[in-house]
Amino acid sequence: MNKDSIISLALDDCKFLVPDKEKGFTIGIFDSILNDKTVQLKLKENNEIKQFQISQIYIPNFECINDFDDICTMDSVNLATLFCNIRDRFFKNKIYTYISNILIAINPYKQVPDLYTEEIKMKYHSKSFSSLPAHIYSIVNKALNDIKISNKNQTIIISGESGSGKTEKQKEILKYICYISNNNTIAIQKKILFSNLILESFGNAMTIRNKNSSRFGKYTIINFDNQYKIIGGKVLYYLLERSRIIYQSKYERNYHIFYQLISGINDKWREEFNIQKIEQFDYLSKGYQYFLSYENNCIIDDVYDYNKLINALKEIGYNNDNIKEIFKILSGILHLGNIKFNQTTNDGEYEIENEEPLKQVSILFGFDKNLLKNALKYRKIYVTGSTFEKDSISIQLKNTEIINARDALAKKIYIKLFDSIVLSINDTIMITSNEYHSLSVLDIAGFEFYKKNCFEQFCINYSNEKLQNFFNKIIFINEQKLYEEENIDVEEVFFKDNSECLQLLDSKYYGIFTLLNEESYLPQPLPTHFTESVYKKNSTNKCLTTGRKYNMKEYKNIKDNDGFLIHHYANDVFYDTKNFIEKNNDNLHSSLEDFLQKSTNIYFRKLFFPTNTKKCSKLNSPTISSTFKHQLEELLKELEYSGIHFIKCIKPNDFDKSNIFDADKVSKQLEYLGINNVLLLQNSGYPYKIDIDELYQRYIVNFNYWIKNLERKSFLTSLLNAIKVDKQNYKFGKTKLFFKNNSYDIYNKLLRKDDVLLFTKKVKYYLNKLKWKKIILSIIFTTNLSKVTSLKHKAAIIIQANVKGFLLRKKVKKIQKIYSDICNFSKILDKEIEFIRSFNSTKKSDLWKQANHIFVLIINTKECCKELNYKKIRFLLRDRSEISSKILNLSITIKNLKLEQESIDEKFNLKNIENQVPKIFEERQKLAKKYKQMKDVVKKLKNQKEDYIHNINDNELLDIIEVEEKLNEKVEVVLEKIPKLNEIQLFNDKELKKMSFQNLKINLGTLVNKEKKEQCKEEMERRYDQLKKWKKIQK
Repeated sequence: MNKDSIISLALDDCKFLVPDKEKGFTIGIFDSILNDKTVQLKLKENNEIKQFQISQIYIPNFECINDFDDICTMDSVNLATLFCNIRDRFFKNKIYTYISNILIAINPYKQVPDLYTEEIKMKYHSKSFSSLPAHIYSIVNKALNDIKISNKNQTIIISGESGSGKTEKQKEILKYICYISNNNTIAIQKKILFSNLILESFGNAMTIRNKNSSRFGKYTIINFDNQYKIIGGKVLYYLLERSRIIYQSKYERNYHIFYQLISGINDKWREEFNIQKIEQFDYLSKGYQYFLSYENNCIIDDVYDYNKLINALKEIGYNNDNIKEIFKILSGILHLGNIKFNQTTNDGEYEIENEEPLKQVSILFGFDKNLLKNALKYRKIYVTGSTFEKDSISIQLKNTEIINARDALAKKIYIKLFDSIVLSINDTIMITSNEYHSLSVLDIAGFEFYKKNCFEQFCINYSNEKLQNFFNKIIFINEQKLYEEENIDVEEVFFKDNSECLQLLDSKYYGIFTLLNEESYLPQPLPTHFTESVYKKNSTNKCLTTGRKYNMKEYKNIKDNDGFLIHHYANDVFYDTKNFIEKNNDNLHSSLEDFLQKSTNIYFRKLFFPTNTKKCSKLNSPTISSTFKHQLEELLKELEYSGIHFIKCIKPNDFDKSNIFDADKVSKQLEYLGINNVLLLQNSGYPYKIDIDELYQRYIVNFNYWIKNLERKSFLTSLLNAIKVDKQNYKFGKTKLFFKNNSYDIYNKLLRKDDVLLFTKKVKYYLNKLKWKKIILSIIFTTNLSKVTSLKHKAAIIIQANVKGFLLRKKVKKIQKIYSDICNFSKILDKEIEFIRSFNSTKKSDLWKQANHIFVLIINTKECCKELNYKKIRFLLRDRSEISSKILNLSITIKNLKLEQESIDEKFNLKNIENQVPKIFEERQKLAKKYKQMKDVVKKLKNQKEDYIHNINDNELLDIIEVEEKLNEKVEVVLEKIPKLNEIQLFNDKELKKMSFQNLKINLGTLVNKEKKEQCKEEMERRYDQLKKWKKIQK
């Protein structure tokens, strides 16, 4: 939003959503704008005036008072409306909300009525994804439907922090899958459900954040046959928390199985195993020392869960003897924790403090008491390459080393027992055939951060980082890359990338896991050296820092080499590294490994049945971290080839209480889970897609040849039009067809085999209807062709006339302007010519008077010549000498006449005429300049006309030429006047012809500067020729 949009909405009396510490967001009413970035609003709740940044203000959605099953269907989709919708639904016991195809689930911390009943299961069975309110059952339906459509295995990933309800969601998913698979293999369905209950007892525990926290990652695979009935399954687990067996925090418990055992075991076994109460055992006394029941906990009841466990074990194939052996091993682990040693002699010998626990462990595990004691006290060292007893020596262990060996043995036995139970479950439900489909459910322990975080939290949070990165890759990176490749225009969405954090954790050379394993393989590994190497090798990584530099008091006094702080995607966590190396090593020392094979308890000995007789060296034995890292990588590889469905679990408060909604906590979870960015992408994008070729081949086989000739996109467009899909809800890419999030039902039906025939009929009906429409329209058109043609012709004439008239009027206006300019110039030219003529007439009259005098003189001269000729004839008759003398006298007379003529010329001042002629010529030059200006105007108009000619058709050109011809006639009249300037003489030619004295005409002609006159005349004629050429071009 910006300042202008806020003002516009405020004028419409629109209210706004603004941040609030208690509620998350509250309604504010516009008050004033302080500047470009700050707005002042009045809170509706208490009328308090507060200032907010424009970026913090959101437009609410008041259509349905924030109650939408799918947030993407809101008119106004943003962070505030997302939060308010989830909050308001939470208080209405609507804990599920969609963001397109992602399900948001909030833990209610209570039993919500009518949420998982048989009626609800029946209601959602086989219903479409968006036809019913948001529910976890819809996600299962969608996953199963996608298996049918794509013939591809599907996986539901449940994520969220510890205590957000992931375990409960996983249980409900398995229950619903077994319910809808209504077939004869009910035994397998029961075994799958009971296996989940068994693993919950052995792998879940009470923590500070969650009373039923999964302390391992569980990957449950359900297999289906071709009729999509359950035929089997498999369970894989990741990273069971080992340290919980020997130690728990003050408000935490060990695994549920120990409390169920003590609270529910029968008296006979209780006496035989010597278990009475929690306080009896060191492995249980450090934490929460009370049983749980439905009175103080809505999820767990130790006594009730014990009875359910016994029933579940029997359902998957355990008999009473097997169950007893399991309980014996569990009791032996508890007694093992009570074995303690004290130094009794000066030479460093350690003796058992109390023989009773040692005795009980020996009985329960089937060991010789002394052998067990020695195995704990001494460590054997073998000669290199030998495994014989004679090539070994025994070394006395210190008290702390004995305690560590005891705890390592307890952890090893429990892990082996857990492995054997998982193996038994898989043997019971797993199938051997490879021809099946599968739906998997992944439940990884949620993100954890306590005051003290150790190796277990480090591994759990690493797995959550990997899953979040996988989520980013699936939802953001791959999706936006696909849009770009397919030329689908979708606004790019930026997200919080955790790649740098993962590089810090699992980089091949300098990652923390790599450095931890390198340190673990050293002869004398040190936690401080490991921590220092982490800082040294990753000094440039922004996700790593020391505790002292972090803004929290409890970390200020911690040394840098005692731990490190990592900026995870969910939160900043400080890890205490003192026990990292110890907890990373899963191996027992050689004395204990040899001792475990000497048990007389067959069931116990099977747990440690050697898979390889050759002993592994320390360098070859895998560490816990390397094993876990490898398992996680294999899991993610498998997920990449599976269809993915996400369930994001939200924890509403830290008190595990119902009807409490911590706005700040929920907002942080929505942010680090990437929900805010998902909302933007899903709302603007196309989450459902299918290959164009695949969809085309699915339908085209049902059509005849003329439809098969259609182009694929044209055919699919006809298909979508036939089933009435809005064009705004789909888009064609290069190879895929994309659908909006509100078109899942259509997408689903297009791919279902059951609907192919129905849609085929609709397409045929649509295409045939379209074809008949075209035929009917062609008949109607043919019958009314003449009418249509005449109407068309008349309309064309009217349009043509209007266009011609418009163009001609436009052109005529230009021509009229030109004509008016020419007329004005012609008037000016006429005035100049008139002036020259009047000037010439006055000069001519003066010259004519002088010419008359000359003419009289010429006549007199002629008469004198006649008389002389007569005299000459007479003289010829006389004496030659006399004639000669007379000729001489006559020549003298002629000379005198010439002198007299010259005196006459001087008398009449003919040179004055010569001086006046240049003035006339100057006037003519001025007229020539005006003519040149006129020529430039004409040239400019010519260029404009040529440009215009290119843009008009032939008919319009002919009309324009007709108009111009009329105009040119008038122009020619003017142009004819221009060359007449060159014909103006000082004397009228007709009058000069009457003159017999030719020399006078020649002399008078030379008075005008002949050279200049001819040059001017040639220039005028050249320009006149150019005007004629221009006229021809126009025609």
